[in-house]
Amino acid sequence: MDASDIIDGALAIEQETIDDFYTTAELYKWVNMGQLEFNDLSGVFTKEFTLTSVANQAVYDFPTGLIRPLAVWYDSERIKAADIAFLDSEYPGWRSADASTPERYYEPYSEHVGLYPMPDTSGDVVTILGVAVPATVLSGTETLEIKQTYHDALIEHLLYKMLQKDGRKEEAERHYQVFLAKARMARSEAKQKNRPDRRFNSFRKQ
Repeated sequence: MDASDIIDGALAIEQETIDDFYTTAELYKWVNMGQLEFNDLSGVFTKEFTLTSVANQAVYDFPTGLIRPLAVWYDSERIKAADIAFLDSEYPGWRSADASTPERYYEPYSEHVGLYPMPDTSGDVVTILGVAVPATVLSGTETLEIKQTYHDALIEHLLYKMLQKDGRKEEAERHYQVFLAKARMARSEAKQKNRPDRRFNSFRKQ
């Protein structure tokens, strides 16, 4: 299925035609909103991103297109995730620790990744496997990066947006709840598939 299949499926359910009550522009806008929200909730579409270390710099902007990290490698060595509470508990004074080779990564605030300890060298590659923003689709022939297995969820989201415009709030909400349920199921499937202890998964070998 491509983008036009999502739109055609939703229009068929509503017995509508394109550019009647719903314009082409807003239908594509809603398809893109749906696939972004679906992947934000489920994490089924991932990519590898890279950034470059800077000596004595702990915090870095997310690379463009990254929603959230799933695993991080520093100079080809996988490093472990941590949160602020864990660092405070296990490494008192960690914020002022001397620069060295990073052993942990954390998210200090939205859309930023931190390295502990901060790097003592510049130019090392930090590789992030993360949930990614799907490419925006602008025409019906473009293939969605959310795989076909989940396209029925995108139809539900599109129906939700269409019925919102139509003022049919209760029906719209029912479609949105189905969309959320499908996203939760996909998230569970993605977690199971990408368990680091599985023999085959999308994570690199440590």
